[in-house]
Amino acid sequence: PYFNLGILRKKEGASDAAFTLFQRLAELAPEDAIAHYQLGTLHRQAGRTAEAIRAFERAAQLDDSLAAPRFQLFNLYRQAGRATDAKQML
Repeated sequence: PYFNLGILRKKEGASDAAFTLFQRLAELAPEDAIAHYQLGTLHRQAGRTAEAIRAFERAAQLDDSLAAPRFQLFNLYRQAGRATDAKQML
C-alpha cells in the first residue's frame, strides 16, 4: 500500500506525504530499488541534491538493470562537475 499511495500523493503534488510513504517503504523493504528511486526523485525536486544522489546510487546498486536511476545520476554528477562519475553511468 505504501508504494501505490506514494505514487498517488506524488501525482497529486503532495510531495511531503509521498516522501513519508516512500521513506517508510524503504525502511520496511530496504532492498526495494524502486522505493529508493522514488525517494531520489522527490529529493531532487526539493533541491536536495546530495540526498538525491545517495538515493539514486542506492537504487542503482540494488538493481543495476534499472536505467532511470543511472540516467538521473549521470545528470546530477555532470551538474556537480563529477565527469568521471557521470561517464560511469553510460
